[in-house]
Amino acid sequence: MSIAFSVLMFCLGLFFLVFGSNLFVDSAVKAAEHFRLPEVVIGATVLSFGTTLPELLFSSAAAMHDATDMALGNAFGSIICNVGFIGGVMLLLSPTILKKENVRNIKTGYLWLVTSCCVFLLSGVLFGGIPRMVSVLLLMLCVFYVRESLSEKNQQQQEIVEGASFSAPIPPFSAMDFVQLALEAALLYIGAEFLIKYGQRLARAMGWPEVLISVTFVALGTSLPELITAITSVKKKHTALSLGNIIGASILNLVLVGGFSGLIRPLPFHGNVMPVDFPFILLLSGILCIPSILTHKASRIQGALLLLGYGGYLYLLFC
Repeated sequence: MSIAFSVLMFCLGLFFLVFGSNLFVDSAVKAAEHFRLPEVVIGATVLSFGTTLPELLFSSAAAMHDATDMALGNAFGSIICNVGFIGGVMLLLSPTILKKENVRNIKTGYLWLVTSCCVFLLSGVLFGGIPRMVSVLLLMLCVFYVRESLSEKNQQQQEIVEGASFSAPIPPFSAMDFVQLALEAALLYIGAEFLIKYGQRLARAMGWPEVLISVTFVALGTSLPELITAITSVKKKHTALSLGNIIGASILNLVLVGGFSGLIRPLPFHGNVMPVDFPFILLLSGILCIPSILTHKASRIQGALLLLGYGGYLYLLFC
C-alpha cells in the first residue's frame, strides 16, 4: 500500500475528527441546555464515553491478541496525554473561572481518579498486575462512578430549577437528537481509527522504532477525540465542558478500559508502569485539579506546568 494512500486516509481521519467533534460539542451543549445540566457533568458522562471509545476498543483488541503491554500502555499513556498535553494546551488557550457546581464536580472526579489509581497500585503490589477479579472490581467502580455522576446531575438540576427564572425557552431534544449524538460519537471513533491505523503505517514506512510508534501514534492517536473536543470547546467558549471531559475520560481509562481489557486477559505490569506511569498520572492530575478546587479557577500557570510535566514524562521514556 502506497505512502500517498496512507497520507490521504490519515487526512480523512483528521477531517472526521474535526467535523465530528464540532457537531458532538454542539449536541452535548444542546442536551445540557435542554435538561438544565452543568456542562462539566455532560463532559464527565456523555462526552467522556464517546471520546473514550477508541481507547476501549483498541485496548480490548490488544488484550484479545495477548498484547497486554499495548493494552495497558494505551490506557495509561492516554490518561497522561489527556491531562498533561491536552489539559495543558486547553488552559494555555483558555484559562477559566469555575462556578461552584464545576468545582464540586472536579473535586468528585479527582477523588474518583485517585481512588482508581490506588486500586491499580494495590493490585500491582499484591498481584503484579490486574487479574480478572480486580477487573471485575474496576468495572463495578465504573458503574458506581456513572451512577454517582447521574445522582450529582439530578441534585444540581434541582438546584438550577429552584433558582431559575425560566425566562429563556428550553431547546427541544428528541429521540432523533440522541441518535445524532450516537452517530457523532461513531464518527469520532472512525476518525481516530483512521489516524491510528494509517499513522502507524506511515511511521513504519519512515523507519521509526516501535516504541516511538506506540507512545506517539497509539496513545496520542486514541486521545485525539479529547484533543479536538477540547480545541472545539475552547473555540465555542465551553472550557468547563472540556475540563469535565478530560477528568471523566481519565477515570474511564482506568475503570472501564483497564477493567474490560483485564477481564478479557489478565494484565501484568511491566517496565515503567509502577515507577513512571502512576507517579505522573497522580502528579499531573493533582496539578490540574487541586489548584482548580482551591482557587475556583483554572489558570495558564497550570497549563504550563502540565505541558512541562508531559514533556518530562516523554523525556524519561526515551532517555
